[in-house]
Amino acid sequence: WDTTLIEDGAAKTVQNFAIHVTVKPKAGPSVTEAVEAIIAGAFAGRKPLPKSDKVGKAGKGPSSGLMQAVFIMDPHIGKKSWPGETRRGPYDTAIGVQTLREANADLIKRGNDRRVAERVILVGGDFFNADTKAGTTTGGTPLDNDSRIQKMLEEGAKAMFDIVEWSADFCPTKVVLVPGNHDSSKTWALQLILHAYFRHDKRVTVDSGYAPRKYHVHGKCLIGLSHGDKGWKRLPGLMSREAAHEWGQTTLRHIHHGHLHNKRQVDTVDGVTVFQHPALCEVDAYHAEEGFVSDRGQETYYYHTAGVLVGMDYYSPDMDAPVPRGIK
Repeated sequence: WDTTLIEDGAAKTVQNFAIHVTVKPKAGPSVTEAVEAIIAGAFAGRKPLPKSDKVGKAGKGPSSGLMQAVFIMDPHIGKKSWPGETRRGPYDTAIGVQTLREANADLIKRGNDRRVAERVILVGGDFFNADTKAGTTTGGTPLDNDSRIQKMLEEGAKAMFDIVEWSADFCPTKVVLVPGNHDSSKTWALQLILHAYFRHDKRVTVDSGYAPRKYHVHGKCLIGLSHGDKGWKRLPGLMSREAAHEWGQTTLRHIHHGHLHNKRQVDTVDGVTVFQHPALCEVDAYHAEEGFVSDRGQETYYYHTAGVLVGMDYYSPDMDAPVPRGIK
């Protein structure tokens, strides 16, 4: 089209042009395909530990109605502990992951020896020691901690892959996680990783809810899981409200929590028994200074569909620890 311009005091006619461009999006992978590629690439080189050497062999068939509840409480992956200031054993990411594997291999083998029909792995918070790159808890408390977030998350996830696969090789397995006061964000990240990794495994179910307290039903048994840092005195009443339908269908009602790093049957309130679990981790400088020192361990409980607690097993990493002859 034409337009008139004034140039050097004289009118001049010039012609203008327009260019029209049509842009089409470049084809590429979908979000789902991209996420699957990231997961596959991150763990392509993972080599699971030999299962038969760790957890033994199952019996001829499952024991009808028997469920094993494996409680992973407070392993604090990433915590650092120096014997010189704690008078206890050393602890870091590598030691924590190895302890976690050994404890659960031992407890899963005991469940296999009992020929359990199913298993639920309950992760009760503080699986990781810190929630931030600065090495603090979710609430900002500073810690003696491994600052490599990626390393902690990868090593912790790979350990859980092995533990869940060891279990699923023998019986259907469910995984339930709740957050702790140290690792709220990382708990949900670990839950998403486990859900993605086992999404095609028909032997494994990963609870995908985000509630701070969760509940599992086995026959007439109602099992509650909480970290125990908030509202622990109200846990029985909370169970009756949050799991009202399940409450009405069951006769045995137990709640399990960690947080305080020592074993105790807290109390039985209105027919609900609350169990406090020990921790797998060593103490750090803060806990040693405050006198919060207790025996390490991990527990598993056996429930029957009839509404009966059949028994429990206990693992302590201190069983294989050398007898100290002085602090170096």
